[in-house]
Amino acid sequence: MCSLHFKNEDFKENSKTRVLRTGAVPTIFPGYPKYKQISKSERAPPKARNEVPTKRRKLQEDESITDCFNESQRSSVSESSPPLPSTEFTFVCCRERDTGPKWHREYVNMKARYKRLLHKVEELQEDLASVKLSTPVISQQVKIIEKDAEFQNTTAQSLMELIRAYGKERHRWSEFFVRKCIVWRAKSPKGYDTVRRSKMLPLPSYSTLSRYIGPSTLDEGFTPLIKKRLEEEIGQLTPEERHGSILFDEMSIKQQGKYVKQVGRVIGTASAFSKKYSSCPLANRLLCFVLTGLSTHYKIPVSYHLTKDLDHVQQLQMLTNVMAEVEKIGFKVLRVVSDCISFNVKTMAELCGGTITHRIPHPLDNTRPLFVSFDPCHIIKNLRNQFLDKKRKLMNCGRDITAEPVRRLYDKQKNDVIKPVRSLSRKMVFPSSFEKMNVSRAVRLFSVDITSALILGSEGKEAGFQNIDSTIQFMEYCRKWFEVIP
Repeated sequence: MCSLHFKNEDFKENSKTRVLRTGAVPTIFPGYPKYKQISKSERAPPKARNEVPTKRRKLQEDESITDCFNESQRSSVSESSPPLPSTEFTFVCCRERDTGPKWHREYVNMKARYKRLLHKVEELQEDLASVKLSTPVISQQVKIIEKDAEFQNTTAQSLMELIRAYGKERHRWSEFFVRKCIVWRAKSPKGYDTVRRSKMLPLPSYSTLSRYIGPSTLDEGFTPLIKKRLEEEIGQLTPEERHGSILFDEMSIKQQGKYVKQVGRVIGTASAFSKKYSSCPLANRLLCFVLTGLSTHYKIPVSYHLTKDLDHVQQLQMLTNVMAEVEKIGFKVLRVVSDCISFNVKTMAELCGGTITHRIPHPLDNTRPLFVSFDPCHIIKNLRNQFLDKKRKLMNCGRDITAEPVRRLYDKQKNDVIKPVRSLSRKMVFPSSFEKMNVSRAVRLFSVDITSALILGSEGKEAGFQNIDSTIQFMEYCRKWFEVIP
């Protein structure tokens, strides 16, 4: 390393010999290319200060206007361009002596913003033109909907109500629309709440529906509210659709008396009870009557009673009174349906005159027939329970009907990967007391898959599947009967 690699500033002055300064670094390498040379950047000289005072310069900036941009603005906007809104754009331009980077940057930003706003105005004017073109079509459709709504068209009435409620925070809903919303929320509360919260449709709130429903009086029997409900329903049905069935069933409830201050009385006492009680006891059962359509799907609870140790004669009297009240409104009761418990069987026998038959004269009109039937779901569960009961022996023309072939089929395939009957499970063959209440498993026990597998085992003469023709025939009869019954 020699003195050629150092600058003159790196050596000490006033010395006989050339001595480097402390901290001197070689920076000159003649043999190296320029991009490898160490170059020390020199600081640019400071700019001259503006001789105009700050206050006067600020005043000049405030007094500046957009004269320097008028020509460029006129050239950028053609004569065929849509008229601009009345908004005035003010640009601050700097004089020739105030051409600093700060003012130039603001000028560029304001100019870009002006172009964006101009483009936005053009888009909005195009949208406005398209809306003006489609307005006659929309207004014509609204007029058609209004005309259909005058003729009590349900769809048109609902659409007009939604159009009137659009964009309003507080809308006074019509009674027709509120009634439809009450039925909708009663059938599907989650669906109604989902549509309302997602703002897919403007719908009345739960508090609004509650005000229209009103408080319940907790009255038993055929109440005026039920009568009004039936009158509203019958107005929407044809004469053929007014024929229906009366279903009655009871359920166990907890014996408990509770004072309700809204109605000012104690609820929980039995309104119908056995004659052995001298006063009103606490009810342990709830008896309910439901009206269902034969050709149309509707289910309307028409009466309910809190009971205690009720006998079948009293229940038959309640059934007759309910049928009379329903037929006064205009419905026609053609069938009476109940489950297969012994108490209801006695009521049915009393209705038929001692012996249960499928057709009897109507108690309210001897010229019309009344059909008596039991609930198919309860019957199929009862058949399944007796079919699986090992202590009960079923016979068909002297041949045994047993569930042992079905149990053998389950034991044979439960460890196989590929099963002949995939739906055959333990809950179908060995159900618990709670699992016996499931109707779908009872129906699947008599399905085509299981009977086909039994037929295949019988034809192959496999062990445990011989002489099961009577069992297969019984299972097929049960399946076909349940498919035919409405």
